[in-house]
Amino acid sequence: MVVLYIYHSDEAMRIGDVEFSFPALLGHEGAGIIEKVGEQATNFKVGDQVLMAYNTWGECENCNSENPSSCINWTTLNMSGARIDGSYTFKKQDGTAVSNFFT
Repeated sequence: MVVLYIYHSDEAMRIGDVEFSFPALLGHEGAGIIEKVGEQATNFKVGDQVLMAYNTWGECENCNSENPSSCINWTTLNMSGARIDGSYTFKKQDGTAVSNFFT
């Protein structure tokens, strides 16, 4: 990450105005430069500049009709803190799940 922004929505989650599981990594707008690419990442290379964007399922009618911002799983994918299957991207050293946006 080169830059990460903390906005009012992050603050609302931090103070409890919006339900979100803690511990959590907040911040949902940012940019970075790819340092490492896995085998399945065929459209990216080391050095590419990237922006964070909301996640979409890609398999619902809305996603397939070029309206991904209305994905039926948008809230689960972006506001639940976990992946669609309930797993977590990040964990503490003791195994405790850490919630985040864009899972």
